[in-house]
Parts: sequence; C-alpha cells; structure tokens
Amino acid sequence: MLEPWALVACLAQGCGSGTIDDCRDPAQACFAPFQCEPSSADPDARACSTQSAGLPECRGVPAGSGLDVTLTEDDMPVHHLLLSDCLPVTYSPTLESRRAAIVAAVAAWRSVTCNGLCVTGPALATEAPNALRGERRIHFEIGEAGGASLLPTLFYELATGRAIACTVELAAAEADAFATGDALAALMLCSGFAPATADSVTAPGPAGSRPETLTATDESALCALYGMPPYCAGEDARF
Repeated sequence: MLEPWALVACLAQGCGSGTIDDCRDPAQACFAPFQCEPSSADPDARACSTQSAGLPECRGVPAGSGLDVTLTEDDMPVHHLLLSDCLPVTYSPTLESRRAAIVAAVAAWRSVTCNGLCVTGPALATEAPNALRGERRIHFEIGEAGGASLLPTLFYELATGRAIACTVELAAAEADAFATGDALAALMLCSGFAPATADSVTAPGPAGSRPETLTATDESALCALYGMPPYCAGEDARF
C-alpha cells in the first residue's frame, strides 16, 4: 500500500534546497524577481528575498475555493507570483520513462482557462532548484528509498507567503506506476493547496489511480487563488 500524499512546507532559508553563501557573488546571484538584500540573521551578509517589495494583501483561504491552502503564521496563503515568465516544470533523467505523464499533466493544467498560474515544460534537469537563490521551478525526481511514495516539498518565504520552488520525490519502487493524475496532484500541492480528503486529485490513493484531469473542485480552487485578478494582488501585482 502506498503512503498518502505528504506536503512539507519549508522556509526559503531553512530547508536545505541548494546552498548560497552571499548573493553578491555573481555565481550565486538571485533569480528574478528576488533581490540580493541584507540578511535578517546577519546584517553583513546578503540573501535573496522579495520582502522589500512589501507584503501581499491576501489573508486566509480565498472565497470560493473548494480546497484548503497552506497558510503562513500570519495567515497569508502560500502562493506563486503570476509573472510573465511561466513557472518551469522539470524532471530528472531517471524519470525519462514517465515524461509522457508529466507532459499530459502540464497540458491539462494549462487547459483550465481561469487559471492564471502558467507552467511550462517539462524539461530535463539534473539538479533540483536552488530555492535559496529564488529559483522558481517544480522538479520531479526519484527520492530516497524508505520515504513517502510521493512527497512534494514546497519552499516559500515565511514573511510573504511567496512560493519559490517545489521538489517532488517519487519512491523508486513506485516510479513505474506514476501517472498523469499523480503529476497533476503534485502540481496542485506545489501551488500551495493542501491535500484533500475527497473530490480532488490530491486525495490519498495509490499511484496510477487518480483521475487524469483536474476535478471541478480543483478547478474552482485554482480560479479562486490564481484567477484574474488573483487573490493575492496588491503588492504582488508590481512583478
């Protein structure tokens, strides 16, 4: 029996997604729209952040959402910025055999017309995204044996709720069963939505058993958080 979906929500500077000593070093420069700013832990150091742009205006679960969302301690929903550049989706070379499932999931995601969160890909990538540099990407890879069968780890800024990167680990023994519905569930969880108990691709279930398209509940949740205008407008809009 597969373990149910698990979501690990992490701080941008506390979960070990990559390494960075000082973003003033050109080799460790921040990805846009993150900026190299004084670190809250060390005034002499610099870290990648969007905090100087101000806090999003949104609070709590958006009205009309059929799903819960991950909230910060200040009740801000974890959410991606709606930038002109789509959020890249990548996968490790060891998952080449499951590429078709991820391609179909990306196509299904983009077919939801009210969804303003654009994703693109998938493309091969040998390394997971470096959230400490503000690298925006959703990445699929084979995880360590013995862990959860399907484990998305979402990185975001605690002070703003702005999502950065997400790494989805598949248990090696279950990778061959990974299907389109599983990839769609990962995209939902990596976009800030909490696992559902029913009527959603994020509901617990064996790999390969999920619907190959988003449910009506999933689509309403996407529209509520990422519709136009998005729920987290205000300061986010400047990007």
